[in-house]
Amino acid sequence: MRIINPLVLKKFKDIRGKKSDKNDKKLAELVISMGSEFTTSEAKELTSQWDFITRSIVRVKNRLRRDLILLGYKDSLSKKNLNEVLRGEDNIVLSEVRFLLDELERLEVRKREIEEELEDLVPKDSLIFTIPGIGRTLGCIILARVGDVKRFGDKKRFVAYCGLDPLVEFSGKSVVSRGISRRGDAVLRRAFYLAALTAIKVNPIIKRFYVEHKENLKGKKLITACARKLAVITWAVLYYNKPFDASE
Repeated sequence: MRIINPLVLKKFKDIRGKKSDKNDKKLAELVISMGSEFTTSEAKELTSQWDFITRSIVRVKNRLRRDLILLGYKDSLSKKNLNEVLRGEDNIVLSEVRFLLDELERLEVRKREIEEELEDLVPKDSLIFTIPGIGRTLGCIILARVGDVKRFGDKKRFVAYCGLDPLVEFSGKSVVSRGISRRGDAVLRRAFYLAALTAIKVNPIIKRFYVEHKENLKGKKLITACARKLAVITWAVLYYNKPFDASE
């Protein structure tokens, strides 16, 4: 017997038309015939929306900080600062602050909705959640973007798909590093980067890697290297279907 996620069926109904018992049966048969393809495409679309909204939130917050500075406040989005600003006399900058705060609330509400929908579409028992540093949301995003990990026969292919593979140039006998290729899945790459920010604190392997390389790498380059290491760990856990083991 096949059990179909009700959310998947609902989404498909929204696309295909009116509800009826007859149509429900046909839809169920169609979803089953498609296997996991529909669920995967739905989840992948949600991750694209999540990524867009997350970056939009960053832009709105940056603009708010800029406006607060123009109004004579420190670069802080504290409730105290915002409340004081909103009590001020109307002007062009304050009008934008009000608009941006409304926009920020709308974006954050939609972001939470997407995260809830993603959790319904992605397997809750995936071994990816045994990896310290990869929480529910980012784990769901990574799973949705990766799909079937078995299509990546080795870790190098997986890292390249993430766009986290090193970009090097050869000049005579010298090899010059030019950062990462950025040729892969941008959403997946950003998910690993965000996960790495947490993993450097809670994942023993990534934490050790961070300490070992912080003298030679700085800032975003170091976090990106940690993200690449985390991607390799993720590939191994999913490919070999074994929980995270800090001793390996």
